[in-house]
Amino acid sequence: MLVDADTDLVQALRMLTPPVEFADAVRAAVARQAARPDERMRASAELQGMYAPYPNSADLLPLAEARFEALRDGSDR
Repeated sequence: MLVDADTDLVQALRMLTPPVEFADAVRAAVARQAARPDERMRASAELQGMYAPYPNSADLLPLAEARFEALRDGSDR
């Protein structure tokens, strides 16, 4: 469940449970980001530079640290 901290309203509900390895990779990435200073302007410029060579999401897949694909039938792989 994703709750907006400002309004206390539910914004999203999880319909699937990702594999443990995927969830662990996401938690590790969030922890690394939380440990860095809050420099939003610099971070935004860095992200734009990182995404520039990749015109779409499919081009980014080889760089993924973790991957989870949910299928329309509700299963995962």
